Amino acid sequence: MANERSSEQGLALATAIIQIRYDDPRYDNDLHLQALNVLAGNALAKENYKQVIDYLQTPYDVLPTLRSGTLLLRAYQGLGNNEKVEALLADLQQRFSFGQHNINDSIQLY
Repeated sequence: MANERSSEQGLALATAIIQIRYDDPRYDNDLHLQALNVLAGNALAKENYKQVIDYLQTPYDVLPTLRSGTLLLRAYQGLGNNEKVEALLADLQQRFSFGQHNINDSIQLY
C-alpha cells in the first residue's frame, strides 16, 4: 500500500514537472526528460502504447536518449508497428551501440 502511494506521488510529481513551461526559470531540460520517461514507463506498464509515443516521440527526435528510445521501441512493438520498430532499432544501434572496435579504441585511449 505504501509503495502504491509512493508511486502515485512520483507520477503526480512527474506530471507537475512536465507542466513547467520551457520559459519558466524553474524549467530544467534534463529533469523534464526524466519526468517524461517516468510517465512513459508507467504508460508502457499499462500497455498504453499511444501515450508512450505521445510523451516521447518529439523529445526523442530533438534530443535522443537510450532510455527514451528503448521506451519508444517497446511501445511500437506493442502496437505491432514493424516499420517503426525496424527504423527505430536501426537508429538506436547507430547512435548507441558500441562495437568491439569502439571498445578497443576506448581502452587504448584510457
